[in-house]
Amino acid sequence: MPQDIRIVADIVTLCLKIFRRIIIHGFPSFVHQPDLLTFFASALERLQHLCTAHELPRSQFSAYIEQSIILYQKLFIKVQSAQPISFVPMLQACMYFFHNQIKSLARYKQQGRQPLERALIQSMLFFKNVLQCQHYKPDTDDSLTPSTPYGTPAIPLDSPTMQAAQTLKAFFTPEVVGDFAQTLILNYLVLTPAEMSEWDSDPEEFMQRMGAESWKDNRRPCAEALFSILMQNFSSSITPSVVALLGQILQQERGADPHLILVKEACYTSLGLGYHDLYDAVDLPSLMSNVLVKEMQNPDPRYKFVRRRIAWVIGCWVANFPNTMRHGLYQIVVALVQDQDLVLALTAIDTLKALVDDVNFTAKGFAEFLSPTMAVTMQLLVGGRVHEADTKLRILTFVHVLLEQVGPDIRPYTTTLLLALGELWKANASQNHDMIKSSVLRTLTQLVGALASDPSEFYHVLLPAVQYSTDPASPDAAYLMEDGLGLWSRVLQYAPSPHQGLLDIYPNITRIMQGSVEHLDQVLPIMDGYLMMGHQVFLAQHGQAMADTLYRIMGDLSPKGTLMFVKPIETLLQMFPQQGTQLIMQVLLKILAVIMAKTEQERVTVCYLGVLARVALENAEGFLDVFRIAARMQNTPDAFLDLLALFIDIWLEKIDNMTSLQRKLSALAMCNLLPGVAVSSVSCVGLARMLPLLVTTIVGVIPDAEESRSESSLGYEDLELEELVGRSSAESQMRNLIVKDPVNKRDLREFLSTRVRDAEALAGPRLQQLMATVDPIILRTLHEPPAKR
Repeated sequence: MPQDIRIVADIVTLCLKIFRRIIIHGFPSFVHQPDLLTFFASALERLQHLCTAHELPRSQFSAYIEQSIILYQKLFIKVQSAQPISFVPMLQACMYFFHNQIKSLARYKQQGRQPLERALIQSMLFFKNVLQCQHYKPDTDDSLTPSTPYGTPAIPLDSPTMQAAQTLKAFFTPEVVGDFAQTLILNYLVLTPAEMSEWDSDPEEFMQRMGAESWKDNRRPCAEALFSILMQNFSSSITPSVVALLGQILQQERGADPHLILVKEACYTSLGLGYHDLYDAVDLPSLMSNVLVKEMQNPDPRYKFVRRRIAWVIGCWVANFPNTMRHGLYQIVVALVQDQDLVLALTAIDTLKALVDDVNFTAKGFAEFLSPTMAVTMQLLVGGRVHEADTKLRILTFVHVLLEQVGPDIRPYTTTLLLALGELWKANASQNHDMIKSSVLRTLTQLVGALASDPSEFYHVLLPAVQYSTDPASPDAAYLMEDGLGLWSRVLQYAPSPHQGLLDIYPNITRIMQGSVEHLDQVLPIMDGYLMMGHQVFLAQHGQAMADTLYRIMGDLSPKGTLMFVKPIETLLQMFPQQGTQLIMQVLLKILAVIMAKTEQERVTVCYLGVLARVALENAEGFLDVFRIAARMQNTPDAFLDLLALFIDIWLEKIDNMTSLQRKLSALAMCNLLPGVAVSSVSCVGLARMLPLLVTTIVGVIPDAEESRSESSLGYEDLELEELVGRSSAESQMRNLIVKDPVNKRDLREFLSTRVRDAEALAGPRLQQLMATVDPIILRTLHEPPAKR
């Protein structure tokens, strides 16, 4: 191209890019901009001339023509997508132009010339955007005009939305739609020589390119996406064309020429893409039994394209096959997974994933296929046949689904799977493939859950993975942390005892929480799991570190975070009432300060009151120590009873905002404090005033507590140890904890009577004097047995 013409061409190219950005970002609407509409009309005319020129023999200007076509088409596509309402006046002309572009591929093939690939993809993208545009659908666009009193969108007939809808209706006649569908099937869904060559030379890249996520950049996936959208919008017009084409191709002999084999593959592609709308028109189970199974067994190398597509169709139609056909489908697909052709094997993996992940899948029905499936899957992962990270992720995703569905049946293959995952981890350690490591961690997590038993025999694989992925100093920590914590939590769920290896990795929790509270929702359950699994051994090694962590993070939490924060604290206090109280004394003091300040939200205060109520119920003396220390910290050691009285006042005020279980916990805790309060009331006026209120409040909770107990269907107190067999270790520990919890075991009425008698023994006349101020009805209720109420 001469230099002066090249300069002009570069200026035109730059101007087109500037115009596109100005129109999209500089005009909120250009419906009433006649100059712009004139510009678009001229641009479309210019584009048509360029396309005509492109069909001529190549010249020195061909590269410029191709670049200009791409830029002009991009202008229309981007403007339509950004401002669909303003674009309505150009919609009809653009649809005719882009439709002609799509049909031009047939002309290029007849002439034996190479089309402009990007322009064809752009043309399909334009129709995809138009058909998916909600502004062109009156049934869904109710934001343009007010609604009628009956709620029906009152869109004027002359509105842009109605004009667009009418334009689309006029364009997409049944004849046009049927022809459009056949054009896509016969010209765009047929494998090209380049794709077939890539199949043989680089099967992993072929599978990646054929993936649905690549539809914006590759012709065939883009055509598949457009066909699916056409099917969704015009199924009644497309179905007859697809069925007729399918009938024609099925009449061809098995030994048909290679082109007809490729056309058959394309027809089967349409069968899979339109499975939802073709369900009533095509009896696929019958077609599978009578035709497709035989084609899957065709040894002709040319039929590998058809065999792959049939396997893919099975994955699309999986929900529509009767259960009686499942065994045969498993045979077909598992055999294909073992094929030496990697494209066939990977396609079969995807199909098998769909079959396994289906609601009608049963582990028993798949049992005989589990061994060959695991063998070939592991061989694919680490046998050197696959190299790309995306391919390995595809296989790991299938393994994850398989583990989820077959559960404990995977046990015979656990060693093989762990060896493969370990090799995969090591092989990618130096390649910085964080996505593969993350998938390995998720697969290990699923494996531990599938086995649902003691994982200690696999600690040599599990614990190093947890250690590395959850160490904040690890170079991959930012990417692997969440999955590593998930694996850690699952291991703890089934760990039966405090293995030293598990205890040795706990310091990672401390380091994680020193950085931020980003992973709080995963870390706190892990703390809770360590308490229930490790018991005294864990406390001896890491109890102080856990207490320091809890103290440090308190105050930086949202209300939701606070609900999670109190869970390990309650577990600690319930399992170790004396030692736990002393261990987290600083946390309890902080909790008391927050409650007394009255600055937190209601539900946060209620949660914190529950923590101190648990201390009061399990360790009354430790509870009083909290107030003694708090008073000393305020340099008023003699005023700790006054501080206690103020706290009880807040406690009584909030009790109506608690759940039934929280109310009973508080009532039991108050009962436990009654003797001490009665004795201290002699020297503290505030406590003297509180004691009658405490009794009144406790009696008020009794009916609710007895009703909840009688209506409980769970009956933790009646659980036998045999009923816990088969559960995870963590669940068994939790249920044992619930069984022993005084809140579930203790009768509130009886406990109140007992503690009142204890108070009488200690305080005598003073208690009688204070109780005289209690409403007689309350006292009568207190002494009535439950049966008389």
